[in-house]
Amino acid sequence: MLSIQLFQYFKGVLPQYRNSLTRSSLKLGNDFVRLNPGSIFVFDRPEMMASPDLSSLYYLLTSSLSQQEQLRKEAETQLEQVAAGQSGDASARQAAAVYFKNLVNKRYDPYEEGKVPALSDEDKIQIRTLVVRAVMECSPVVRPQLIAATHKIIRADFPKRWPNLVEELYPLITCGEAERVISALAIFHEVVSWHGGTAVDDTRELIHGRMFPVLLSILQTQMEMAAKLDKEAVIIVKSILKSFHAAIQYRFSTHLLLGDAFSNWCTAVTHVIQLAPPAEILALSGEETEAHIYWKMKKWAVRIHNKIFQRYGCAKLDSFNNPDNMPFAKFYMEQVALPVLGVYLGQIELSLQGKNPFSERIFSLLTEFLESCIRHKKTWEVVQKHAMDLVTHFMFPRICFTEEDQEMWDADGEEYVRTKLDPFEEIYSAQSASINFILDLIKCRKKTMFVPVLQFVNQTMSASTSDVASQRRKDGALFIMGSIATVLMASDFKSQIEPVVASFVIPELASPQGFLRMRACWTLEQYDEMEYSQTVCMSALQGVLTCLTDKELPVKVAATGALGALLDNDTTQKALPPYLGKIMESILALANEIQLDSLSFVLERLVQMFADELAPYSVQLCVQLRDTVARHLEGYQNVLDVDAADDNFGQNADKMMAVVGMFKAIETLIDSMGKTPELVTKMEEIVLPLLAMVLDRRIIDVYEETFELIDSITFSRKQISPTLWTLFPYIHRAFQDCGADYIQDMQTTLDNIISYGSAALMANPEYMRMLMDIVRTTMTSDEFSEYDRVYGCRLMESLMLNCRGHVDAVLGEFIAAVGPTISDPEECSQSVVVHHLEVIINALYYNAGLALQHLEQLQLTAPFFTLWFSKAERFSRVHDKRLIIVALSTLMTLPLAHLPPFLQQNWRFVLPVYLTAIQTLPKALEERRKLEEEDQSADDSEYDELSDGDYDEINDDGPGEAEEEFVPATRKVDEYNYNDYSDDESYEDDLEEEVFFETPLDTVDVSALVQQSLAQLQTQPESFQQLTQALSSEQAVFLQSLLSAH
Repeated sequence: MLSIQLFQYFKGVLPQYRNSLTRSSLKLGNDFVRLNPGSIFVFDRPEMMASPDLSSLYYLLTSSLSQQEQLRKEAETQLEQVAAGQSGDASARQAAAVYFKNLVNKRYDPYEEGKVPALSDEDKIQIRTLVVRAVMECSPVVRPQLIAATHKIIRADFPKRWPNLVEELYPLITCGEAERVISALAIFHEVVSWHGGTAVDDTRELIHGRMFPVLLSILQTQMEMAAKLDKEAVIIVKSILKSFHAAIQYRFSTHLLLGDAFSNWCTAVTHVIQLAPPAEILALSGEETEAHIYWKMKKWAVRIHNKIFQRYGCAKLDSFNNPDNMPFAKFYMEQVALPVLGVYLGQIELSLQGKNPFSERIFSLLTEFLESCIRHKKTWEVVQKHAMDLVTHFMFPRICFTEEDQEMWDADGEEYVRTKLDPFEEIYSAQSASINFILDLIKCRKKTMFVPVLQFVNQTMSASTSDVASQRRKDGALFIMGSIATVLMASDFKSQIEPVVASFVIPELASPQGFLRMRACWTLEQYDEMEYSQTVCMSALQGVLTCLTDKELPVKVAATGALGALLDNDTTQKALPPYLGKIMESILALANEIQLDSLSFVLERLVQMFADELAPYSVQLCVQLRDTVARHLEGYQNVLDVDAADDNFGQNADKMMAVVGMFKAIETLIDSMGKTPELVTKMEEIVLPLLAMVLDRRIIDVYEETFELIDSITFSRKQISPTLWTLFPYIHRAFQDCGADYIQDMQTTLDNIISYGSAALMANPEYMRMLMDIVRTTMTSDEFSEYDRVYGCRLMESLMLNCRGHVDAVLGEFIAAVGPTISDPEECSQSVVVHHLEVIINALYYNAGLALQHLEQLQLTAPFFTLWFSKAERFSRVHDKRLIIVALSTLMTLPLAHLPPFLQQNWRFVLPVYLTAIQTLPKALEERRKLEEEDQSADDSEYDELSDGDYDEINDDGPGEAEEEFVPATRKVDEYNYNDYSDDESYEDDLEEEVFFETPLDTVDVSALVQQSLAQLQTQPESFQQLTQALSSEQAVFLQSLLSAH
């Protein structure tokens, strides 16, 4: 029963207290409980524990396990009421509710069967029977936890195992008691979110046909009270609108389109938007406005109109998806969309008059609607009349630096950087919405709107900046200029960019206002592909370098970005070397102030571009980078602790973005110093403590970067130092923790350890044991996919190639590990099959006689050789061909009598495969040489300039231009997604040449080996005669040429 599970939970999280817990002395209290949404609560402060109600809760838990049936039933009945009850200690009820939510989320319908025990059907029936009543009777504080539980239950059981749910909610929604209505609407929203747009037959009739007419009626009656700011009425209206939005999220049910239903809904939704804010709302400011339920109510009303317009705002687009909807789409545009647009413009006019302010989210949604209207002819005819007024009066003030921005800048520069300079943080802001509108305006209506917008920006930048207001307006103009950089670079105005930058951007690098210095740097960063003249570039570089040492944090961050944008200029590359030491010092100091991946990106580029110049600073730079990373990782939670990771997700995510970049910079630094072994050795000593810390603390967020860094060190040094060997047990433990997630990253590191540390590996049985555990687990555990097993194959190959004569004991195990794929290759991709075959081919090269014995014992001889020779053309890489040559050279020298019967009978098929590998090796070598040259000449910063045709421009003349231009583009996307990558498409995957793949085979003199093998083969006439029986005339000639050369 659930009561048993609840008791076991408390028993599990409180082992240190359970012996002392009694009915009168359970020491838990509000200050001791920290509740984490989405995770089981944990206990923090044992010194502040005291609550008799929680003591009673514990008593009920123990009583529920009593052998006395009557006592047990009474306890279970009371426990079921704890979470739902209104009385009693709040922390006890909330604790029970949190537990219940987590129990349902984890065990009601487990994602991975077997890993978490699922609840019994009896428990599920009990939960479904009680949960609606519990939501009705619980306090508002507990309700979100129970609603979250119903979310999971509905997705698992509705409607198949819970068909009466909607009928159960109907009387509660229509009962007239506000709290019950609110609770029932919250559950109904979960129903609609899950089945509202996809329900069929009876369920659709029940949800749309019966419930939504009732909801519309309630909405209409509650709006008057909501206008007066009655809190319960506002919540009810918001809940109904939220459910309606969920119902139209993916499709429009015919029940919502019948008769006057659609018009009535649109009228009601529009009326909500038009509600005049009460005085109490007008008095709000800042965060209070955004958080108020009144604005959340209006938000859902605006989102509904936005969603409908997105679906039906382009008749031809809709007809492409469903021709039956075209009549409705036309009706919508004429009868609904245009009036709604008029309402929006009216609301904006009131806002500009100060009578109807918007929350930031409402502003963004209104602007999003206007942006959609740009593409449709009928709505554009309306918007065009107001377009520049909208830009200059409605949107531009939101783009400019504001008083709120200044307060954030002064109070917390780091928060300003994260909020205002991170595009992901700003995605829903009014500022971003305004910029997006302007971008769409000048791209889609280029002929009529591009020049007016540029003129406005130019006039604003040219104006005097003698006061703060004008300075803030200039910030807005620079923001627009930077935001439209890609469009401007692809236009006929490209030649005018440099004079504008020289006249209006560079001077602001020395502005007395910090926000203008920051904005000037940011604007330069957006034009990172501009090829400035030497004079302008030097002027910009000098200003940016000055800003790099600014006292204001946002200025320094923006200056780093601007420096990165200037790096591709020849002038910058020639001028920068004398300043590199101070630049690196400044950026590293900045990295200690704030964790941003953009800083690491610039550091990495500097290291790549100026490796030789930075060599004298490399060791010091490595120390600084290591110390910076270590500081960021101090106190980092062990992310294998799920609850701790969840609690610290935001903080850890911010740190990790920066730390990952720092790791990349260290890796780039080591790679660039590869030609100076003594420097790499010093840097290895510097970074190994950092790597040990990451692996010791199990900081898995940087495991990929950690293994890449070890790979770089070992590849550069071509040896494994004693200190690095001390990391090997940590690597093994990391594999045990999460090998299936990181085997790809680990494999290269492990291969280097085998390749460059084989002597130490063979001398240390414990290291070999750990390595074999990794191989066995990768090849046998169900956690690893067939592609993961390729990495296990590579490790076995590396062991056989690098530890020759020392892995006899496990050779049979290697062959057995690939046996299932060799015996049944049909379900595997071609590349996987080739790697499995190469394990046995390597075994033949390692010890042909021993390998053949194991093949016979495992009954794999016939399957292996048959499969290998049938797939011979798949062995296309240089490594594949070398391996075939050395393996068959070894195999063919064995006496014929020592071969298994199957091989004796099919001996004639061996030599053709051998000769083909020899013949095609030169071509493979040539192809690899070309790839090496391409890799060396590749420019990572290569940029294809945009042409005027890269932006779709809608013709401003002629009928229906938006539909005609927009639909073909959509069709192209649709064809690309569904035709080029259809689910039933099949293709064969070939192995790609790996330019930097090194093995001991690279040092084998293949030509000499072939000559030696053929000479030895001629001393065995019977074997030689059988081998040559299946040769083609061309192969016979080629063989003769080889023999003649000898």
